[in-house]
Amino acid sequence: LRQFLITRGLSGRCPWWYRVIRAARILGVPPWELQEQPLWWQLAALEAEEAEAAAREEWSRQVTRQR
Repeated sequence: LRQFLITRGLSGRCPWWYRVIRAARILGVPPWELQEQPLWWQLAALEAEEAEAAAREEWSRQVTRQR
């Protein structure tokens, strides 16, 4: 997991349980409650987080170029 996080997914493995914990953190619910819900909620939370992070990185690049 550590290597996966350090390399942003380019190396290492991400255990299934980390995705559940991450999605629960994003949604503000306990992981054991999230697991009782449809998988869609986990996938949507993780996809939204990735999109938001990509947008933040792009905004940061644009600001840096404007300076």
